[in-house]
Amino acid sequence: MKTTKNFLFTKAGIIGPILGFAVATAVIGFSYFYHVKITDYKQLEASANGLRTCFTRVGQAFTAHLLAQGGGNYLSSSFMANTADCVADVINLNASSALALSSDLGKKLNEFSNDLHWFHARLERSTPGTDKEVINNKFSKLEQLSNSILDGYTSLSDQAFSAIQQMRIYGVTAASLCLVLFSGFFFRDRRRRNILAKLEMEAQQELASSDFLDDQVARTRVVNIIQNGMQTMGMSQCATLFSRYHAESVEERSIQAFVKNDLSAPIVTSSLIATAELSSTDGELEQKLDSLEKINFTFLINDVVDMLSDKMFVHGIMLDHDIDDNIFISANKDALEQVIYNLLSRSIEALIENKGERRINIRTKPLGGTLLFKIMDTGAAMDADSVRFINGENNGANVDVRLMLSKEFMKDFAGQMISKYRRNEVGSINGNIVELVFHRAEADQTIAIPQEIQEEIIETNIAQESHGHLVSLMKGSKKDILERIGREIQA
Repeated sequence: MKTTKNFLFTKAGIIGPILGFAVATAVIGFSYFYHVKITDYKQLEASANGLRTCFTRVGQAFTAHLLAQGGGNYLSSSFMANTADCVADVINLNASSALALSSDLGKKLNEFSNDLHWFHARLERSTPGTDKEVINNKFSKLEQLSNSILDGYTSLSDQAFSAIQQMRIYGVTAASLCLVLFSGFFFRDRRRRNILAKLEMEAQQELASSDFLDDQVARTRVVNIIQNGMQTMGMSQCATLFSRYHAESVEERSIQAFVKNDLSAPIVTSSLIATAELSSTDGELEQKLDSLEKINFTFLINDVVDMLSDKMFVHGIMLDHDIDDNIFISANKDALEQVIYNLLSRSIEALIENKGERRINIRTKPLGGTLLFKIMDTGAAMDADSVRFINGENNGANVDVRLMLSKEFMKDFAGQMISKYRRNEVGSINGNIVELVFHRAEADQTIAIPQEIQEEIIETNIAQESHGHLVSLMKGSKKDILERIGREIQA
């Protein structure tokens, strides 16, 4: 619903002109056809009234002849000529009507005109009161033709009037819809202007205060102002792009500060600000890192995922991962394993509550001397208290003990833990993101040979001793050691 609303209310710049052109075209077309129908109806009514007048004059001449009273003006040549002109006018009016020309009225009118000419000629030749039978027969035929033509006019008039009534109904309906649409666009535009005016006022206040230059919370407000302005103007993709660019750039700048051991610098997310958890000196940091183990983070992640794979499979949870190979960090193996296990378990539980898509995405992002590890899920949103606790904004009084434990372990690793919400293109929360920042470590050059390889070497040594040969273990990379072992075995 919100997507539809945004489409209707943010695309006015495109829809407005198109709708206006369509409405104008429809109004012009409707007006033309309505005018044609009205004209046809009026011409049909005028033709019918004209024919009635003409036949009345014919009846007056016929009556005067039957009464044999001299006829007076009704039997005069001028009166009968005017009657003929009356019929000619009706024929001409009928010819100008497209509706009448489509019927057989034209033929009947011509037949009526011919019979009337014969009728007038016979009246002029006959003495009043004579030739009654012949004249009476012709008059009866004229009367039948007149009635037939009038019936045709009545039928066509009814059709035209019905069409006019339907067009009026359609016109009123269309006008009402146009009124509703234009009212909607008007109020939408007014609302958009009000939103933009409010955003402009907020932007003016931010510019006046200048807090966003050094206040992270104010920077977040500025980002929201810009995003809302873009979305209001219909630039939803630009708003999404800006949000992602801002989040990534701020995150990267924060981690770079962390790399430089500026431990007072906060790590900033797009919607939350995490206060730095460390305040030790450079010497203390180096001492702490030296006391930690060098952990192959790639192997550890794979081990934890294996532990939870059955649970994810049972609940239909998809796991997407983008983990760099052979990344080493400074940490305690058991504690780190517990941290990753706790966070992935929390994501799984959040997804089980979700009836929609169930997906977890994990990825690493090496940056200088640090490693950023992200856990993203599409599950139910983490409660606000937990998010604030992870970001160092409260004491965690009502927080899951697993999160508290993970937070403490991250402090032991001289790392940081950050939380924020996943949001869709329209800004609604649709999941969670937890980020862990570790210090990277250099891998030892002397490697431990896996147990299965050691057993194979021992068996080879025993076999070779009987022939006076030994395979020695030496320092070097795993690849170099295996190559040397192979060469000595072959020798």
